[in-house]
This record gives sequence, C-alpha cells and structure tokens, in this order.
Amino acid sequence: MAAALATAGQLDHATEVTQEAEELARSITDPHNQAVALSNLAGVLAEIGQFDRAETLARSITDSRNQAAALRNLAGVLAEIGQFDRAEALARSITESRNQAAALSDLVGPLAEVGQLDRAEGVARSISDLFVRSWALSSLIGPLAKAGNLNHANQVARQAEALACFIADQDMQAVALSHMAAALATVGQPDHADHALQQAEALARSITDPDNRAAAQSNLVSVLAEIGQFDRAETLARSITDLFVQSWSLSSLVSHLAKAGQIERAEELTHSTTNAVVAAEAIGEIAPYTSKHKSRKLLTWALSKFRSDTLLVNIAKVEPSAILRIAGITTRTADKK
Repeated sequence: MAAALATAGQLDHATEVTQEAEELARSITDPHNQAVALSNLAGVLAEIGQFDRAETLARSITDSRNQAAALRNLAGVLAEIGQFDRAEALARSITESRNQAAALSDLVGPLAEVGQLDRAEGVARSISDLFVRSWALSSLIGPLAKAGNLNHANQVARQAEALACFIADQDMQAVALSHMAAALATVGQPDHADHALQQAEALARSITDPDNRAAAQSNLVSVLAEIGQFDRAETLARSITDLFVQSWSLSSLVSHLAKAGQIERAEELTHSTTNAVVAAEAIGEIAPYTSKHKSRKLLTWALSKFRSDTLLVNIAKVEPSAILRIAGITTRTADKK
C-alpha cells in the first residue's frame, strides 16, 4: 500500500504506512521472519525515495543474508538515479560475496548509460564471481558499440563468452551465454548471437534438475523476446513444464510485445494467466503503451479475478483517485475493528 500511495502522490500517507509497518515488523518474535519483513520494508523505503531511512533500517537487520539483500537493493535504486558514489560505496560495504557481486553488477549498466564507460568496465572487472563478471561485461557490449568502440565491444564479448565457458553450473552458463547473445544481437552481430542462443538453449534443455531447467528456459524466453524473436520465445515458454515459471515467462513476453506495439497479442497472453501477481505485472507492462480506456478494462478484469499489491500499484498509475478510495475503505475498516 505504501508504494501505491507514493505512486499516487500521497507521500505523507505513505510515510505513515511505512512507520506502522516497521512497528509491526519489529514486533515479530521469530528472528528470520523479522529479518525478511525488515528487508522487504527497506526495499519499499528505497522505492519511495527515503534512502537514509532505508539504509538505517537495512543495517539494523541482524541476519547477514537479509541485510546484504536489503543493501544490494538500495544500492541498485541509488545507481538508477545517478548517485553512483554512494551506490558503489554501499555495494562494496556488503560483506556477503554473492550480494556484493550483484550490487556491483547493478551499477555497471547505469554508469554505462551516462557514458562513464571506463568506470563501468573497471567495476565489472573488479567482480570476483565468474558468472556475475561475465554478465556485467556483456552489459557493456551495447554501450561500447554505441559509443563507436566496436573493436573493444567485440573484445569484451569474447572475454564474456570465455568466462561463461568456465562457469561450472549449466544453468548459470546458459544464462550468461543468453545475456551475451542479447547484447550481440543489438550491435549487429546476429550470427554470433544466434550461435550463443543455440548453445544456451541446448544447455537449458539438458539440465536434469526441473527447477533449474525451468529457470534457465525462462531466462532464455526473456532474451528471445528482448531481441524480437516472439514466436520462438512463446514456443519455448509454453514448453516449460513448471506452470508458475511458464506464467512468469509469458509475462516477460507480454512486456516486450507491448513495447513492440503488439498490444492485442500482449492482452491475449495476459488473459491466459491464472496467477494474480503475473497478471498484475503484465497489465503494468501493457498500460504505458495503450489507452486509459483499455488499461481500465484490463484492470477491471484483473480485479474481478485477483487480489494483489502489485495490482494496486498499477491501479495507482492509471487511476490515482481509485487508490485513495481503496485506502479510505481500508482505514475505515481497520478503525471499526
């Protein structure tokens, strides 16, 4: 509700809600559940721009993994709004290696987007985890090519591919290769990109663990959709046997279809989902690319079938006044109790 209220411009009300949520979170007696609740709340605070409070809350979490996750999330938000020094300092302060690597990787893209390519590459190469370093380097291929550094972009692509081949886990290797392929496809290297995609798909299908196989295939669906191979993406998505992962994969496809202007096909896929969160995410992706009338129709359909916090946020984007009415109803109901 806090994120939805902030989106609707009700910052004071959103702050009140987060204060109440913090009191509730700190009243949880189970240490793990309390840590998860505080970590989630830190994410909400970062999302609504209360960065100092988010960092204080994150550092108060005693569970090291949840603290690291909360700090990583905050560092990512700071990087997205251009606060690079604070984001990098925060990322390097994380003691848990996996989240530190992820936080540094999250910094590479935003740095590259504003032309700080040398700094972005330095951050990428400082990452110790092979998978994350390969991913971060792949993120630089497009920006380097766009800046006219084609030879260096190809060199970085080869280095990212070489790193990917040394990754022990097949699912992670498939993800790294598909990410590199997406970058290559955007810089006019379709043959190299398709070769990497074929490698990634073969690896994904060969994974014996069902969960890991579904995750690798889902990632590949996103990549195929990102580069405009919609039919191939949908075919692969529908071949995923885990129905929940399949739904998320189709949601990713919806996002790219909407951006490409294929609204009717995006709506058809959205109507086919049976998962509330997935439907809400899909509608949120379609809304910016269609009329308010169509967005309202989709939201009405979703509200008749599902209940979801994500759906509330998307309602706030389309119809802020509706969120105020819902918040008023919620408050009155709580007061009566």
